[in-house]
Amino acid sequence: MRLDETLNDGFCPYGSTNEDLCDDRVDFFNNTPPQTIAIDGVTYTLNIVGFVPGTMDTCQYSPDIVDYFITGELMRNDACIFAEFVTPEPSIAIEKSPDYQTVLIDDIADFTITVTNTGNIGFDAALVLDPLTPDCERTLTGLKSGAVETYLCTAYGVQQDFDNVATVVATYDGNEYTDVDVARVDVLAPDTATVHALKYHDLNGNGQRDPGEPGLYGWELCVRNSEGETVGFCQVTDPNGRATLAPNQAGDFLLCETLQPGWLNTDPGGAVACKPFSVTQAPLYAELYPTTNDFYG
Repeated sequence: MRLDETLNDGFCPYGSTNEDLCDDRVDFFNNTPPQTIAIDGVTYTLNIVGFVPGTMDTCQYSPDIVDYFITGELMRNDACIFAEFVTPEPSIAIEKSPDYQTVLIDDIADFTITVTNTGNIGFDAALVLDPLTPDCERTLTGLKSGAVETYLCTAYGVQQDFDNVATVVATYDGNEYTDVDVARVDVLAPDTATVHALKYHDLNGNGQRDPGEPGLYGWELCVRNSEGETVGFCQVTDPNGRATLAPNQAGDFLLCETLQPGWLNTDPGGAVACKPFSVTQAPLYAELYPTTNDFYG
């Protein structure tokens, strides 16, 4: 057990049972070594559930058992520890939110990390790994079955889009149990580093847009650098055939589409539908014009 001793010279956060003396909080800290038994070839482990104040004659178990109680100063306290033997089913989960957020360049991105012990036994510790946002890394101790730990963390000075991967690792009986969650951060580019793309149906196949030729929905467009690496996030065209991509930097790039079966690209044409462009001082409008000879002849 661990005692949170409150000073008796001011505000009493836990109340005051005795005049002029502040109550204290007693927490249960589970540092019991793992204990297992085998019955008829089945292994069971002792899972500490928690404790309640009282004696052997008065303690009552409750499914809502808590891990602390409040006690008056100078009072004797007894407590009962409740435990159960279970077939161990270790499991752990992590959630990083929000799943998607937009920030300005050189801004911060705030996250909420929630780690839950979803198994039926406790973990002595769980390690949260987050290489792209070191502020989110933690070591959480004393995670009993059903325990939930939530905290806030921040990525500072964000310069480019990234998928932030958070991993939780907990160990039981020499085996690691892990879970992963991803949160996407999209940096809003200034106009000087934004590409507005338009993709439409080239009905007559002449390699340019004519009046009445509609935009195409659901086509993936990506910006790539000279090494063929994707810069920023790929985007999917809206119902009007438009997509906004953000390289967030000046330079020479390729705007590439993901080819779809049954379609023939007419501008620039060829098996790899990519058009070169440069990001300079203003938004650049790049256009890709496909046709569908299979459908329209």
